[in-house]
Amino acid sequence: MTLISVVKCLVAAYTTIVSEHTMPKVKCFEIPGLYCWFWSNDHDPPHFHAKRNGEWELTVKFLEGGDSMFEMKWGKTPKAKVLREIAANAIANRNVLLLEWEDMGDE
Repeated sequence: MTLISVVKCLVAAYTTIVSEHTMPKVKCFEIPGLYCWFWSNDHDPPHFHAKRNGEWELTVKFLEGGDSMFEMKWGKTPKAKVLREIAANAIANRNVLLLEWEDMGDE
């Protein structure tokens, strides 16, 4: 029998309250120069938001793969290298991201 241990993705407040929603920051990975966060009580499919201040924001649907993982919210499409880095971190942390997503629905 194989036991699998999943460590919960730690979050910290990204900001206080915006329109009665909290914005916990994703802490299971960090990419320098980017902000990655969840909106509490957000809609399906499970996702987090990633932003480079003043340049762009996108939604990262971390259970999906390929081009369907990303949805631009505003700004110019990030460089392919940045998208690959976001995707690699999202894929490597899918289980803990999903746990955190599910916890957001309880707030």
